[in-house]
This record gives sequence, structure tokens and C-alpha cells, in this order.
Amino acid sequence: SVMRTGGQGRVLLRDYAAGDLAQTRLGTRDGRKLGDNFYVRGDGTRAYYFENRFIKRLFTDRGMPLEELQVHERAITNRGKGQRMERRWVQCIFASAEVPEAPLPPPPPPPEPEWQKRARAAESARAAEAARSEAARAQAELDEREEGEKTKAIVAKCDRVELENFINELRVTGRVDLEEIET
Repeated sequence: SVMRTGGQGRVLLRDYAAGDLAQTRLGTRDGRKLGDNFYVRGDGTRAYYFENRFIKRLFTDRGMPLEELQVHERAITNRGKGQRMERRWVQCIFASAEVPEAPLPPPPPPPEPEWQKRARAAESARAAEAARSEAARAQAELDEREEGEKTKAIVAKCDRVELENFINELRVTGRVDLEEIET
């Protein structure tokens, strides 16, 4: 819908072709293949390796006639490692359609990268630990407050025997030591 109509516009495309070295390397790693000829790189970007019939159908189904389609192959040798690397690119030219088609829908959002999932999980774990720590602190504060109120109630009654029993209970359970009691 943004090109000249009547075959006056041109789309020139050069991209990875199926069978490229990068495709074979990505295909050997677990979790990298998203679909046929569609892979995710380590940095989260996507790579699609075009086959001739797919790219031809992609444009001709939208009324754009094919003018030229070639696969360029190049063997690159890494002399240091003694490796031969087969690189492949597809290069094509399509004329614009006689009648423009509606624009393509936007692509779907990419899946969340693994590092981002791990970071989100770690943040959730930190938040849960902070919540547990805060709950424990609040419970300890509540227990201390209740113990203080109990102490005040006993002291207010001033029943000496009951007061001595309570202080002894605190000493035995280790909540206060003898030096604190004497002061």
C-alpha cells in the first residue's frame, strides 16, 4: 500500500538462505529453533533462513511478480582454525503489485528471553524473602509487646510470689539473665 502501483516499484531483498553456516550452528543448540528455518540467537534476536519457494510464494501471493531470484554461495576459510565455512544468501527482485494490498499486520511480540525470566524469578524470590522477614519481625514485635503487657499486669498486681515465679520463668527460658534481674 506504500509502493507505486502497476509494477513500477521494486522490492530488493537480500537475506540469509536456508543451509547457511549460521543456521547449522543454531540448529545444534537446544532451545534455539522456534520453527522451520526460524531461530533465536543468544542475544534474543531472531534469524530466519529463507528457502526459494517460500520467498517466491510470500511475494507472488500478494500479487508481486518475481523478476530475479538467486542464491549466492560463498566458502570462507578460517586459516587459523583450518575451517571452511559455507555462507549462503538469497537475493531477489520483485515488482510492485498491480493493485496494492492491505498492509501486513504487525509481528507478534518476541518471547521473553531466558535471562529476563531468571531475573524476574530472582526478584520474586527476593520480594518473598523480604515479606517473610517482615512478617517474622512483626510477629517478634507483637510477642515482645504481649510479654511487656503481661509483665506490667503482674507488677501492677504486685503479688510478690507471682512476680518471683514470672522472673524465674524468664531466667529459666533464657529470655533474661541473672545480671539483668539483679539490676
